Amino acid sequence: MAYRTEFSIHGIQEAQQRNLKRIAALQPAGEAGLAVRDALVALHRYAVSITHVGKYKVGGVFVGGGSLRASERIEVNGLEGKVFIDPDTKNPRSKIPPVEYAVYENARGGEHAFADRTVNEIGEDVKNRVVTRIKNAVIHVQ
Repeated sequence: MAYRTEFSIHGIQEAQQRNLKRIAALQPAGEAGLAVRDALVALHRYAVSITHVGKYKVGGVFVGGGSLRASERIEVNGLEGKVFIDPDTKNPRSKIPPVEYAVYENARGGEHAFADRTVNEIGEDVKNRVVTRIKNAVIHVQ
């Protein structure tokens, strides 16, 4: 059987345009970058919302803490990012950086495990939303 080559350029410009849109969607400024940013924002907001705030008795009155919660940060760099405890912050009462006691608070488990809970309670859903957004942007491009 002879090898038969048939070639057509019909529709090639449209195909190239769709490929350019796919490439753009995968860039940090495209849909992929937006999906990563939105995922990190969702993870950060959830972690902050469930982080316990200490209560301290000062002069017979209970006052709130909140240094750990206030030290939670988000950083996005292109298609990567992180939610973390800012190592440069200090608890104004104890002068101890929250980054030092965050590990122990999380290790207490249960309601105290703000980092573990964030991953376990919403991590899969956030990941699925990112994957769906990127797939839709790349596969279903018009």
